[in-house]
Amino acid sequence: LASANDLEPLNLALSQVVIGESSKNLFLVPENEAEEPMSFSSFVSKFLINQNQSLLNSVTDKRFGLIISRQQEKFDDLGKPIVGAEPETRIALIVEVADAVVAKIAMSEWEQTLPEALTELFQITKEASQPAFDNNKYRDVDIRFMNFSNPDRSIDYAIVSSANNNTYLVIANSREQIYSIMDTLLGF
Repeated sequence: LASANDLEPLNLALSQVVIGESSKNLFLVPENEAEEPMSFSSFVSKFLINQNQSLLNSVTDKRFGLIISRQQEKFDDLGKPIVGAEPETRIALIVEVADAVVAKIAMSEWEQTLPEALTELFQITKEASQPAFDNNKYRDVDIRFMNFSNPDRSIDYAIVSSANNNTYLVIANSREQIYSIMDTLLGF
């Protein structure tokens, strides 16, 4: 029974999800208090501080889920990789996109407040290392990202045309996570 004002119960439940050693990502369908699958718009309105109505109009609202990932890539305060770091859990949002052009424009508009909207859900505790979202590309798919302050704690998002011919918006919590989810969606 968490909300945008108190995400602790949700984060606690998600931190207790066990991902098998042979898996990198686990897909979950969040449920509401009536134990029915939550829509993307319901999740966003309950857990995020602000939302983008244009984005909500461009997705297939009921084709939504969370992806819990095992995060192994970690950096120290100087930006150097930590060898042998303990894996952490990361959360990502995934929703089927009905109109990729509108979704891309809506996400670009939402960039202004997206860090604020996702701070609690993504447990972001450091300042961004850049003033605005930047561009990246992985497997010929455009990614927009903002690091806090390294790529192991970030907001990365992409609109991915998957191997099953559906298109998804993925909003991930690290570079490693979005690459891993994209690999799965693209069939690698």
